[in-house]
Amino acid sequence: MRVVCVIFCAVLSAAAQTADIRPSFDAAVVKPSSAPDGGQDFDTTTGYLVIKNMNLKSLVGRAYSVREDQVSGGPKWVEEDRFNVEGRAAGPAKGDALLLMLQSLLAERFQLDLHREQKPIPVYALVQDKGGMKVQADTAGGGSGWNGTRGKIVAQRVSLERLATGLARLLRTPVVDMTGAKGVYSFTLEYAPESTGLAESC
Repeated sequence: MRVVCVIFCAVLSAAAQTADIRPSFDAAVVKPSSAPDGGQDFDTTTGYLVIKNMNLKSLVGRAYSVREDQVSGGPKWVEEDRFNVEGRAAGPAKGDALLLMLQSLLAERFQLDLHREQKPIPVYALVQDKGGMKVQADTAGGGSGWNGTRGKIVAQRVSLERLATGLARLLRTPVVDMTGAKGVYSFTLEYAPESTGLAESC
């Protein structure tokens, strides 16, 4: 399987030039986080983005819509130091526009430059058990949410594709959804952090 891999590079003057052609936050704050490692949060509303307790490697993955395991390079601190980020747009920006602003912010505050390359890597896959799905699709309606800490995930009305993305971030290993299952699901997923064994309770 071939995937896009973001590589940290030496600081180049092109970093600032690239940031100039992307939208930027009207106001933004980046501060070191003193919270314990393991819990992190990424929330967006119209015109506003709040990120808590993420290292730079995770921030780059979110900004460029790639998994954290697809980000490589850079000094050791990019995986160790964690940050809180708040950004406010000048107008009603959403989704992709906020991510572009986050890209600009990372280039400005961390003097970040990067390039993309393709390389083959091993991946894990979510597949259906021979007996079929052990959980039922949630058709009750309502909001969607995800809370992940080391060893436990509590999800409300999320797709299995989103589950695969979350597992990839937590396990730092590519995970793809090959279940073919549609819809959204509510569940609690518990696993042993020191291994890849997963135990599910719903």
